[in-house]
Amino acid sequence: MQGQLGILVCERSRLVDARGKKRLAGCMKALRVLHSEDQIALPPSQVKLQIAQPRLLDAPVGRWMFRLMCVRSRILRSSV
Repeated sequence: MQGQLGILVCERSRLVDARGKKRLAGCMKALRVLHSEDQIALPPSQVKLQIAQPRLLDAPVGRWMFRLMCVRSRILRSSV
């Protein structure tokens, strides 16, 4: 419901970026700010946030995989 309301606000107020896409994040933030200041009432959010959990591997990571990850991270850092 909140997402649909944000889309409606963007469309009605013609809030779009340079590519013509709706500025949904900005609309949603403005709605949340107005809600926190008790200026509007928003419906409860239907999306439940989940905290990401680390994945466990089936087998231990071998030394060659560790070296590969180290080399890859050095390459990525040097390309920045």
